Amino acid sequence: MRTINSVMITYNDNYPTVGYAPTLAALGGANCPTADQTGACLIDSLLASGTKSGYNFTATGIGTPAGQYVAIASPIPGSGNRSFCSTEDATIHFDPTGSAIADHDSCINLSPLQ
Repeated sequence: MRTINSVMITYNDNYPTVGYAPTLAALGGANCPTADQTGACLIDSLLASGTKSGYNFTATGIGTPAGQYVAIASPIPGSGNRSFCSTEDATIHFDPTGSAIADHDSCINLSPLQ
């Protein structure tokens, strides 16, 4: 989640007319010598695909240009107990039950990770 927070800020700085990245895939990229807003080459291809280290990841920019985002990590069954999320304030929140986190507002209403 920290990586996603960091690269969302970088993406927003590099592509201000877009704002935060619309998807995780936009943060990745296969053609990194010519990075652009659809493949910024800021994260590895495994994370950009949405599955890494026992979690399914999503990230969604909100608005046009995207002035907000929500990133969510949900445990793959049998791999973890908690789900995590973060928004543009870069605070990581968690759900101790591992339940799905629906959206931006649901995320910010969860307890912050200490």
